[in-house]
Amino acid sequence: MKKQSVFSSSSWSTKKGKLAVLIPCRDTLHSAHALALAELVKFNTMNDIDTHVFMDASTVLLTQRERLATEAVKLDAEYALWLDSDMVFPATTAVRLMKHNEDVVAANYVRRQKPYKGVAYETIGDWENPLPFEVQDELVPIEGIGMGCMLMKTSIF
Repeated sequence: MKKQSVFSSSSWSTKKGKLAVLIPCRDTLHSAHALALAELVKFNTMNDIDTHVFMDASTVLLTQRERLATEAVKLDAEYALWLDSDMVFPATTAVRLMKHNEDVVAANYVRRQKPYKGVAYETIGDWENPLPFEVQDELVPIEGIGMGCMLMKTSIF
């Protein structure tokens, strides 16, 4: 008898697909990020989401993103999850973002430097007033957000 996922009837249940986790980095990953990444891959695997991790260790962010997007397309992944190499996130991150079924969806997160504010903005140019960082499951319309935790459908590439 096949084991049924504990999430099969929850709000996290989503169409299964192939996911490319894309991490632009320098020469190292932060240890807390590595642990969070391992937990994300384990969670996705347990829930039948085919998950592949790609890293590009170079210095030009634009070039890194271009190369990583190309890897996701070559893999024929349905989704690309962009994660900064210092980002810490729950194992459920990809599934929670995938359940929204949007071409692009991102999570607000807190900057590492003071002032510790979120990176999502309702209005481009109003850099003094980011959205407050609050954990929630509902989407909030915004004009700008950092790419440190962003899911995209590869069909938009």
